[in-house]
Amino acid sequence: MAKLKQLQRRKTDSAKLNRQELFKEQKNKQNENKVRKSVDDELQLKEEYTEESQRLKNWDYTLEENEKWEAKQELKNSNIDNAGFRNYSQLAEQSYRREIEELNIDKEAYLKGKLKRLKQKDALDRDQDDEIDDYNNKPSKAAIDQLIANLKGSDGRKMKRRKNYEDTSSYINDKNKQFNEKLNRHYDKFNEK
Repeated sequence: MAKLKQLQRRKTDSAKLNRQELFKEQKNKQNENKVRKSVDDELQLKEEYTEESQRLKNWDYTLEENEKWEAKQELKNSNIDNAGFRNYSQLAEQSYRREIEELNIDKEAYLKGKLKRLKQKDALDRDQDDEIDDYNNKPSKAAIDQLIANLKGSDGRKMKRRKNYEDTSSYINDKNKQFNEKLNRHYDKFNEK
């Protein structure tokens, strides 16, 4: 009987050892596959980014497309530095820059006005240091309309964030509002009588 128990114990021990060895082998194979795959990926990346392959890829783009791409990347890199909230003065500066970029500047009208002022300056024969400021400058109708549109847009964005204090309803959220409206539609005919 003792001999039988000893054989059974040896059998279970050998089964455990075999199972452990099998798991070790599988882990080693998985690790080898991962290492092999990472090495293959590295080689592929190196092949992709060689100078010759990059030069061949660049044949597909025109000079204008390349310049646009470089300008876009430069803008992206400059915006990375300005990303996120640091303080209110920086936030105000970002808002100001964004609004300035959105402005449409009429360069032709500016140059015409500048030439006109220079001609007036020559006609008056003043010193180079003196400036003629045009205090009668009147912006064009389009510029005024654009300013009004910008102001309305910014006011709309600000007011959108604010709570609507004029609304004195008795609902908690939109779902509750819908439910109250549904009840009113259904039971109003009974309440009228």
